Amino acid sequence: MRTVAYHPSLRKYGNSHHAYMRNHLKSLNEVMDTLQFLLVGAFGTRALKINRSDSTFRLPNGSTINFMPMADALDLAKAQGLSYDTVTVDEYGNFSPAQMRYVDNLRANLRGANGCRNGSSFWPTLQALGTRNASIVSFGKSLPGRRLF
Repeated sequence: MRTVAYHPSLRKYGNSHHAYMRNHLKSLNEVMDTLQFLLVGAFGTRALKINRSDSTFRLPNGSTINFMPMADALDLAKAQGLSYDTVTVDEYGNFSPAQMRYVDNLRANLRGANGCRNGSSFWPTLQALGTRNASIVSFGKSLPGRRLF
């Protein structure tokens, strides 16, 4: 939760796109409720555009956060073809081996085509937040051909 709310690229780079995922949609609703509360306090209700049916938040600078489950191959198919500057996978330690493979496939979505890469030190990033050891692991796209997990 903290990673999504305060990721540096979210505020610094306008029109950046971010994905936040968990293994099931039901667990994402609590995260969306909490983040909505925080963002409304920071930006107000007029500047912030929230579409709960699409699970998308749009910030005043044009940055978007898409919340998505990664429960099965259908969820992976919905995410294919979309470009993101960051992908944050919460509770990665609770994912099944099949779900971990789906997350691994999302490296192709880290394109950084939204202004984050141009003239900056920021690289598209996949973050896996583990609950078992409370660890945060970041994997940049700058390591081509290397397995993430």
